[in-house]
Amino acid sequence: METPLPPGARDYSISLVRANLYGAALIPPVALALVALFAAVVGPGRAQAALVEAASSAGASLLAVAAGAAAHEGLHALGWKLASGCPWRAFRFGIHWKALAPYAHCTRPMTARAYRIGSALPGLALGLAPAAAGLLLPSGGWFLFGLVFTVSAAGDALVLWIIRRAPPGAVVADHPTRVGCLVAPVEGSGPPTGI
Repeated sequence: METPLPPGARDYSISLVRANLYGAALIPPVALALVALFAAVVGPGRAQAALVEAASSAGASLLAVAAGAAAHEGLHALGWKLASGCPWRAFRFGIHWKALAPYAHCTRPMTARAYRIGSALPGLALGLAPAAAGLLLPSGGWFLFGLVFTVSAAGDALVLWIIRRAPPGAVVADHPTRVGCLVAPVEGSGPPTGI
């Protein structure tokens, strides 16, 4: 059962269609910047060869992407659980079939700080950390995995941007049908400022 938010909660959400458009606009510049960084670190010829070799194993690539997608949603729940203390029974997982997007959802409100931790965790753990490992080793496989899961966290980055003005102690809840949150003000602080 969902725990209701206090009165005065504001809607910090956008439609799934709009979120997909923003996400699609974010992906090319982020991907290009990361690939340019990889090429600058390991050299353009070596970078191209490493990325082609890593992408050539289609079976392994599809398995890695499927496992990574499941881990991405699991990391959201783990981050929210550890940061908020919500019980495991409060988490739901599924797929938004219209957008072909997996999701993790917490049915209980939590602080904006806890929500931010759980929202950022997959992009950091599955995206930026493996990409950084790929740069340091250098490894085309690790870098490509990190690249895929950095750009797949575009929606999470968008939600973090939408709630950027919510104070850390504000109470937030996943919006039931849209991308984003409902945000209740911290007691005595007035409503959070606009998006």
